Amino acid sequence: MLSGLTVLQLSVAQSKTGTTIGQFLLIEPSGKISAMGNAGVAIYDEALSSYYNPASLGYIATSGVQFSHNAWYADITHDYFSASLHVTISARLQFQFLH
Repeated sequence: MLSGLTVLQLSVAQSKTGTTIGQFLLIEPSGKISAMGNAGVAIYDEALSSYYNPASLGYIATSGVQFSHNAWYADITHDYFSASLHVTISARLQFQFLH
């Protein structure tokens, strides 16, 4: 009887195995947008806005470059680079790098 309860307790304790793996992928590159509650779709006038809404490239009026570096515990770092180039009135070029 005791061994059956132990096995039952171990299986219940391991019911959430693997639910926290890869949480570093949820790190946001913009402190401004994180402070706004991750409402990045509403921002359309900067190079970083295409991370949240690719259609915002049509609204970027000038060329721009943005870089973000987040240092977390356990030597986890998150670097994000974004550059937008205003080529013509109807053409934009976007480059993004995530490390």
